[in-house]
Amino acid sequence: MAALNENAIRISVVLATRNRAAMIPEAVRSILQNDHPDFEVIVVDQSEDDEAEALLQPFLADPRLRYFRDSRRGRSAGQNAGFREARGSLVVMTDDDCTVPTDWLRQFEQAFASDARIGIAFGNVLPAPCDPAIGCIPSYIRRQPFLARHVRDKIQVEGIGACMAVRHSVWSSLGGFDEMLGAGSRFKAGEDGDLAMRALSAGTWIYETPAISVTHFGLRTWQQLPALMNSYWYGLGAMMIKPMKLGQWHAVLLLARLAAKWVMGRSTVGSSLGPKMHRLRKLRSFLRGFCAGAAVPVNQATGHYVAAVPARELELGGSRPLN
Repeated sequence: MAALNENAIRISVVLATRNRAAMIPEAVRSILQNDHPDFEVIVVDQSEDDEAEALLQPFLADPRLRYFRDSRRGRSAGQNAGFREARGSLVVMTDDDCTVPTDWLRQFEQAFASDARIGIAFGNVLPAPCDPAIGCIPSYIRRQPFLARHVRDKIQVEGIGACMAVRHSVWSSLGGFDEMLGAGSRFKAGEDGDLAMRALSAGTWIYETPAISVTHFGLRTWQQLPALMNSYWYGLGAMMIKPMKLGQWHAVLLLARLAAKWVMGRSTVGSSLGPKMHRLRKLRSFLRGFCAGAAVPVNQATGHYVAAVPARELELGGSRPLN
């Protein structure tokens, strides 16, 4: 094992979860076993019950772990809540159905240390073993590292939020994740790709590397797969209309190339969803998301979709610490 860096930066890990308590302990245990000398883990729980909190009780004595309840719903809202609580200059994310290796945080720190212009990094999301007769596990596997410096490079950047890190300063400058995108939101998916697109447009570099990885245990049965595809490509459609609504017409060619890649099944994530291409299903979902996004206003300053917030939701407020 490589020697630990005594000058290592502080890293915050944000883990947002909702109604999947059984998966939380292994994810948290694997993160806490990391060999990085200065990190914290922030669990943001949007669940409808207290099961996740109960299962995490054995870990709450560890001062590196902080647990919050969040009254809102949606992956992006949970991630933003975690970022607001984060004390680290680098914030790393994974999902509640993933485990990470002991050098995960150290590898992310090294990736960012290679160039100060890198604001976002993605690693591989490896599928755990599963029975192909039952279903598949969504994954993302890059064979060679790649550094994206311009918006036009987005065609080669497909990393996903299950193995993603962002400089806290970059998250802040971009106004965080768009809470209308992502699981549990109006547009169901696309929050990670949207942040990456906005970062590249702002001049921030993105680095993808197979040297960093997580293992994903999120099995989707073949019966569940159509709904998952609908969500993924609906969110992609909503994500890809935004640059046009922001007047970034130079991105039209890029968006057309991205759309063709995703819809025609040439994306890395798409190819992990079984041998069938499901082109028509993906195209229908993409177009539905594209049209739905066209009907929702976008804040020209932040690049976020604008939605009316119910008065009751404003009264409920955000996250509150439980330890």
